[in-house]
Amino acid sequence: MKPEKRVEEMVRNLRESAGAEAHDRILGHLLGVLKQHTKPLAGGSPAFRRTVMRSPITRLAAAAIVLIAVALSVSFLVKSTPTASAAEIFYQAAEAMNRLTSFHIQVRMRTPPNDNFNTIGLDYDFTTIDFWKQNTDDEWGKWRLEEPGRVVVMDGRTSVMLMKNSNTVHEVQDRNPERYWKECLVEVDKVMAREARNATEHPAEFTSYRETSPEGREVIVVAVEMKSKVPPTDHLRNKYIEDSDHLKIYRFNAETRLLEDLEIHVHDTGRDVLVFQLVAAEYNTNLDPSLFALELPENVIRTKAMEVLPDNEKYEQMTPKEAAEAFFAACAEENWDELLKYLSQTDVPQRLKDYLGKVEVVSLGEPFQSAGYPGWFVPYEIKLNSGHTKKHNLAIRNDNPAHRFQLDGGI
Repeated sequence: MKPEKRVEEMVRNLRESAGAEAHDRILGHLLGVLKQHTKPLAGGSPAFRRTVMRSPITRLAAAAIVLIAVALSVSFLVKSTPTASAAEIFYQAAEAMNRLTSFHIQVRMRTPPNDNFNTIGLDYDFTTIDFWKQNTDDEWGKWRLEEPGRVVVMDGRTSVMLMKNSNTVHEVQDRNPERYWKECLVEVDKVMAREARNATEHPAEFTSYRETSPEGREVIVVAVEMKSKVPPTDHLRNKYIEDSDHLKIYRFNAETRLLEDLEIHVHDTGRDVLVFQLVAAEYNTNLDPSLFALELPENVIRTKAMEVLPDNEKYEQMTPKEAAEAFFAACAEENWDELLKYLSQTDVPQRLKDYLGKVEVVSLGEPFQSAGYPGWFVPYEIKLNSGHTKKHNLAIRNDNPAHRFQLDGGI
């Protein structure tokens, strides 16, 4: 019998614990995940050694593992209603995480190594992201969030982000890491508390059960289906985890209630794609104090608020397409003072000058908007000084103190 058929037969025995409709829906997606992981992952899957986990394929076939145990007459189901079980598990996890003195969590996500911490692409390669946190008497403690191309450090007073490829620094008084990543595991206790509230308010989307690890430990599993509010045809659909239909699979140590694993699978047409995976977790570990002090390179460029110009009215009156035209014209002429009017920073990075200097605009399309984004996207095709051509969408927005368009992405 095929593995997915065995899973299907056994999972159906769980229907009474969370309701037939919820289990049928989650079953379908778990089966899809199992089928996907009998094949190589799109974009490649680098080998990772887990410090607290086991085989990814075994984890992804969670329903098979737990229900084989059911077939052997071992009771693994949480002995309560789905609302109570999922919500209680998350509340207990939030309390357990809140009691930690420190932790280091490493994940991998399908995101560019130099982009923000939120962007995903279903066909991107995995990028490793690390979180460190040292809890103190203060609410926020000290923390560090790092991927290959950027790092954010909060030393207890301010948060400083260094974008390595452009030598640009962003410094603010805000100490909340969710400024940079909404579901950031630096605040894992808050993530757990939010899930607890969601499980209480929307129990049909959650299911929970127990399984035994290969080492013989008991593990609590909670799976939750999340629906996107972004229309299927929207430009930002599947560009961020929250803008996708996805399945989250949490695994907790049954004794400590500490998070041991988290996987997120995006449901795309005809496939389920693993986009996020917890790789390793170390709790109550000694962290080097130097992690929370960021040494900046010389001559950094700093971000700043958009300022009102003497002739600001001319820029305020620009349409999105006119702003895009003016942006690329400044690049073509290598008029960096003019280009700065579209950038919220103190200087133009040399990397951007080298990349867009003497650019030739092949075409500009009609601007369009996307659900949940306050700016505009302007389709473009350009010919770079290197001879290569590029097609993309310039992201610009004018919700700033000067009310003129500024570059927000798409280069």
